[in-house]
Amino acid sequence: MSLVAVGSGSEHPHPDSARLAPTHPAGLNHPLSTAKSLETRQVDEARTNGRFHRYVVDNVRQGNPAAFRLIDLHGDVLARLLERARPQSYVTLPFPVGVYDAAVAKRD
Repeated sequence: MSLVAVGSGSEHPHPDSARLAPTHPAGLNHPLSTAKSLETRQVDEARTNGRFHRYVVDNVRQGNPAAFRLIDLHGDVLARLLERARPQSYVTLPFPVGVYDAAVAKRD
């Protein structure tokens, strides 16, 4: 199962992907679950705003938009997920199309 986050509350969409267990809400404690990325300000908002929602589109990999499912993480389920949140620091490395194309052309 493939998941892509499409938005969080009033935030702009921030795509990422993860696999969640279909038999357990939000994949809690399931070996197939993986982390969902949220910015610090989104976590702060989720913890203080009871109307915060994290939307996830499920079943994307199969390719048929008619079979996509929308998962709405909010309330108690989201609160339980936030209890287990781990802050991480990372640097995003831009990889523009022009650099990609040049790198691929060198290999050919």
